[in-house]
Amino acid sequence: MLRRHDWNERLVGYASGVRGEPFRWGTTDCAYVVRGALRAMYGKDLLLGMGSYRTMASALRAARQVGPVGAFLRGRGFDTVKPNFAQSGDVVLFRGLEDGLPQLGVVVSGKLLVTTPTDGVELHRLPLGDWPAGVRLYRAPQA
Repeated sequence: MLRRHDWNERLVGYASGVRGEPFRWGTTDCAYVVRGALRAMYGKDLLLGMGSYRTMASALRAARQVGPVGAFLRGRGFDTVKPNFAQSGDVVLFRGLEDGLPQLGVVVSGKLLVTTPTDGVELHRLPLGDWPAGVRLYRAPQA
């Protein structure tokens, strides 16, 4: 699967478009923000099978059906990447600061696009060389 020739511009445009949006289950929660970022880069949904939902309870049910996030991504051809080699477009899996639940983000031009129920969608500087323990990065297949 190939990225669009202008994938980085599309990723930056997507991030700019959702930045500042309030958190909503099934629209701007972490999984849907990452799903939208990948769709912007590849022109198709790389996370088919993730399910749809509109509440926290239904999101947790969908997550249980999908299983462990890392295994879900690897099953779709994503490779594991060491955090110090993060690049634009990489998916980041970490424990949420607010609730300790698994959370997803995506690297966008040296920043991390994330969303939380409290703050909505935001871009944060990457913790260069100082990633929290347990952070995992995944890169979509390039061919």
